[in-house]
Amino acid sequence: KKNQFFPEKGIDKLTGACIIKCSGQFKEYAMNNTRKQTVTLSEVAKVAGMSKSAVSKALLGGGGKTTKVSEKNILRIREIADSLGYRPNLIAQQLAHRRNDIIGAIIDSQCCTLYNNIMSTIEHHTFVSGRRLQVGLVHDSYEAIKRYVDDLLGYGVESVICLAHYYPFADRIPPLFRPFKNTLFISKPMTDEKFSFVSPDYYANFRLAADYLLDLNRRRIIFAKVNYRTFDAEVREQALRDAYRDYGATMRDEFIYKEPLGEINTRELAEKMLDDILPLKPDALILGNAVTIQWCLRLLPERGFRIPEDISIVGMDDWNSSKILIPSVTTIDNNYAAIGRRAVEIINANAAQEQPAFYQEFIRGQLCIGTSCVQHQS
Repeated sequence: KKNQFFPEKGIDKLTGACIIKCSGQFKEYAMNNTRKQTVTLSEVAKVAGMSKSAVSKALLGGGGKTTKVSEKNILRIREIADSLGYRPNLIAQQLAHRRNDIIGAIIDSQCCTLYNNIMSTIEHHTFVSGRRLQVGLVHDSYEAIKRYVDDLLGYGVESVICLAHYYPFADRIPPLFRPFKNTLFISKPMTDEKFSFVSPDYYANFRLAADYLLDLNRRRIIFAKVNYRTFDAEVREQALRDAYRDYGATMRDEFIYKEPLGEINTRELAEKMLDDILPLKPDALILGNAVTIQWCLRLLPERGFRIPEDISIVGMDDWNSSKILIPSVTTIDNNYAAIGRRAVEIINANAAQEQPAFYQEFIRGQLCIGTSCVQHQS
């Protein structure tokens, strides 16, 4: 009987490969008896011209509740899978049947210390709760995030935590997570849609640092966060402006350093930043990167500035070695342990509900005083 989906099909006598013509394109799948290649769900989806989640629904029963596949397409997908020699992945099937035990997590592979610590806490509390994480590592790539989302949907995972969404394309990320029953973001996503999130209280935490420096009579505070125009950057800037206003001090726009240098993690980039801001005669710096801070601790004395007598330094996040440096660094502790713990509590509670609840929670931190700040001598 002629295959209605593959009208042109045959065996290459030279290579032993199965040649399949579909939609005007040839696909080759090795059929060598001694070395067969495994046909993947993605390959079936590509030949079928359908999404991976639809193919998963037809073959494995996965794909999430929002994935709809007609009976006709289910039969078509199954015939295509048989023609290609597709065999279900037993591990993937187990994941689909145990989807309520799995929590997906997507995080940037080069994220800051804060997000690394939150992720570590999430892993711990997920394990203690009797569930497991399936983690996707990405970096500055919308396509990578999309592929991991497709994978999780293909495995039937219903609960997911996203820690990777503050990029130039931040507004495109939240819609990817609509198909999941139970989604939680770490930090407020850049969208007006209703998604649950748990976040550091960036505004309140930054005010702690700004107020402290103003109490020390610092009046030329430079805030340097050169990443993207994200929610956390915007509310920190607003916190600094409000602090200046409340103290009756003059805030200048150039006190917000916005040069697009990316992560300032080399000597050259740190030198460039200092070249830009030192003509403003700062008496305090609030910096977001531990490496940037360490470069400043080295480079400022080379330029004749004393820390903290001439310039105080505050870090926007705490890290383990911040207090063993000389001088020890004053930092903002964003309370990552409480954020990670609360994230798992919410995701687990919502997993048990037919209609998940909506959460928007900001968690406060504290200021950890080091010797990188001192009373300004006027």
